[in-house]
Formats: sequence, structure tokens, C-alpha cells
Amino acid sequence: MVCLLLTTIQRSRADLLRYADDYVEYNEGPGAQPGYTDPSKAVGQPSIYHSIFAPDNGNPYTGEQTVLSLGQSGYITLKFNHPVLNQPLSTRNPFGYDLLIWGNTFLGYDVLTPDFEPAIFQEQGFVEVAQTDEQGAPIEWYLILPRIFQDDIRPNPVPRAFTPDELLQPTLGPPPDYDLLAIGDLSISTSRFDGFADCNPARGSALATIISSNNLDDVILDDPRTYDPDDPQYKIEGLGGTGIDLNRAVVQSSPGIPAMNGNHFQFVQLDHIDLLRITDARSDDIHPYGLGPITTEIDGVIVLPYLIECNEPFADVDGDGDVDQEDFGLWQLCTSGEGNIFAGFACACFDRDYDGDVDITDFDAFQACRVTSGPNVPADPMCDGP
Repeated sequence: MVCLLLTTIQRSRADLLRYADDYVEYNEGPGAQPGYTDPSKAVGQPSIYHSIFAPDNGNPYTGEQTVLSLGQSGYITLKFNHPVLNQPLSTRNPFGYDLLIWGNTFLGYDVLTPDFEPAIFQEQGFVEVAQTDEQGAPIEWYLILPRIFQDDIRPNPVPRAFTPDELLQPTLGPPPDYDLLAIGDLSISTSRFDGFADCNPARGSALATIISSNNLDDVILDDPRTYDPDDPQYKIEGLGGTGIDLNRAVVQSSPGIPAMNGNHFQFVQLDHIDLLRITDARSDDIHPYGLGPITTEIDGVIVLPYLIECNEPFADVDGDGDVDQEDFGLWQLCTSGEGNIFAGFACACFDRDYDGDVDITDFDAFQACRVTSGPNVPADPMCDGP
């Protein structure tokens, strides 16, 4: 059935691009930027004004705050009204990202790293995820293990996970003679990462294009590097921001500290999450050029749409050009009922309202295609809407 579903490109569904729906808790840490402590700014659609060359802290036309400053060791817990599903790897999602976290990271060409490359002003926060019980309380928090995608300091292959020593023993060295990755402080670095919040620039213009055009072509991160049309070194297809892959969830001994089994991380298998917590990762880091504390800023969380490939129309499940009883039988296998996550990502094509289940609402869309087709009666490719 998986092979039958993954045959042709899925119709764009930008109207179903989702974001964090609300915040549960905000703990403001010391050094949070005054005027940027409204937790509601981390909810809903991020700002479309982000540039990779300058921080976007406010709407340039209204001056309204667009980011939330966590402060050192501060945190925010965000919730989603519908579960965020763990997506499989695919040609449109080669690293299996499920979420994108937007902060206000930017390239600083006026500040160079010790190897004389343009610095990336990263204010990394660690990311935890959880499922909830029937009362909406977290069952257990897991840490998203960050990963190094580009390492300008060491010759190790990338992408690769941090070693336990790299991740667990950060210390701050005196500028300018410090090896940023080696000592664990990533605030000014040319290396790129995923799994951290506020460590890769976002592309506001790309988000604006997607929202206005209903075209999802620019959603996908091929890797977390930043796109600069004048410099292929930073080329990336996607919205930017930090990619979060739920497959990289690990057991933790305390918030932000993985629990080790010998010298190994303990990965867990999550089919979905309901909560996300972002915590400023360093309580002792001060900007080496005297610009004050380095703390994580959050503009929003984008839930990636289902990036598997479906037939055209989606209701032609077996790909034979019509919508008939055989397709209906496959639809029945995927029916989960309201509020119940469908079994297997191959059923995602049937979740037309993008709420994590396959129920009567989704059946209405299937039936709209079925009534205009039948055995050997060609399906209308537009039966599921524009």
C-alpha cells in the first residue's frame, strides 16, 4: 500500500501550514531583552520580514514585537491542537524534518570568526518534546539531540551527531583565541546545526511567497545552511530556520542533558508529539564583544505539511486512473476515527484536513472524487479541489 500511495507529487496544501497554537508556560530568565518578553509572540505564524543578514525583532512597518527573548536558562512550552507527526524520509524531506523553529539568527559579515569567515550569530536553545496524557499533561520530556551539518573546525564527516563530550561539557574561553565548537559555545560560528533553536537564519520572503502563492516548493530544507543568492556557499532550498527531526529524540537525565547508556545516547521512537519546550542552552555566556548576555529568541514554530507523494487525485490510491471500490477499500484500511492518529504514514494522503486522523471529514473529500468516477471511468484530477 505504501508503494501505491507514493507515486506522484502531492498537490500543494499551503493553506494547511500550521504553527504552535498556544503557550503553556513561559519562564523569563535573567538577561531577557526588555520589551521582548511577550510569550504570545512565539505562537502562530512567524514574521515574514526575516532576513539572513540582520535580526528581525520587530515589524518594520508597525514596530510591533515579533520575537520572544527567553533570557539565560529561560524557557517556553508550546502546544499544538493537533499532534505533530513524525514524518519519514522522502525525496521532498531528505532529513525527515517535522518542525522548523524560527529565531532571529543572522549572518554577520562585519564580525569574523577566528578562521576569518562571516559569523553566524547563534543563540542556541535546546529543544524538548513530549506527548500528553488525557488531561493534557506531559507524559515524559525527551531531548532532541542536535546534529552538526557543517563543521569548519574539524575534518570529521558531516552530518554527524555531537559526541557526548562536545554536547555535555561546554566551557567558555577568552576571545578571540577560542575554538568555538570545541568548547561548546556556538554563539559566533560558521558551523551549521540542526536540533538547536535559534541557530540558523530564516527566510521571511520564502514564507511570504508560500503563504501568498499556495505553493510549497520552498518549504524543504536540504540542509540547515542559509541561502544567499550571491554566494553559493550558503545555498539552501527551504525556509531556513532550525530543522527538528523527531527521530532524534533521546532520553534525558535532566532537562538538556541526555541519559547515557555507557557512551551511547538512548534514542526513542515517537510517532507524534503534542508539546515542545525550548530552553536557552547556556546560563553563563556573554557576548565576546561586550554586547551583553547571549539568550535564545523565538519567533515561531512551523509544522511542516505532509511531504510524502500522493496520487493525483489523492483518492486514486492504486494509481489506475479511476476512483472505485478498490480505492475505497484502501481508504477503509486507513480510517482511524476522530482524534485517533492514523496507522502508518502511508495513510497521510487521506488526512485532508491535516489533523492527524482519518475520519468522516476526510471521507467527504474522498467521496467528492468517488461520485464522479468509477471502474474505468477516469478520475477528475481536480475533484479534490484546486
